[in-house]
Amino acid sequence: MALKAIILDLDQTLINYSVADTFMKNKQWDKVYSLVPSFKMYQGTGDLFKLIKNRNLKICIVSSFPSEYCQKVISYWKIPYDALVCQEDVTTAPKHKNPIHLALDKLAVGNDEAAFFGDSDIDIEMANKAGVYSVGCIWWSDNSGALLGARPDYLVSNPSEIVVFLTKAKDFEKLS
Repeated sequence: MALKAIILDLDQTLINYSVADTFMKNKQWDKVYSLVPSFKMYQGTGDLFKLIKNRNLKICIVSSFPSEYCQKVISYWKIPYDALVCQEDVTTAPKHKNPIHLALDKLAVGNDEAAFFGDSDIDIEMANKAGVYSVGCIWWSDNSGALLGARPDYLVSNPSEIVVFLTKAKDFEKLS
């Protein structure tokens, strides 16, 4: 099946928010929002978005954080997207307990037409349960053992390797 969509985890996959980690854990959102300009976009992410645009792929950004946070980060860093799935989207839509299912619905693609990129074992497990091709992003992961234990279909060590992956994935098949 042809690859039609990319589902990307926002936090620690596209954006490094570690400067605000303590405030996020304590849900001190005003402090987190004030630190958004101090977040870092991982090197190579700009090239990734250019390739996605050139390939006419749809993009869904997924985050386990509140939508206000997601909107502020996406707006500040000018991250392109066609759909967004945040914390409230999943908790208010019981049929979509898995954010990947909601992302597929929002993008109007099948699970065999999308690839998911995430940095945690939870991300990869969600993608695998949804039947979506899972790519483990290990450039930030503070627990790469757990990430590997979730059995991603593919691993990348930086955003530039996603560009290589997408270049190889013209006729989307399981890559090894």
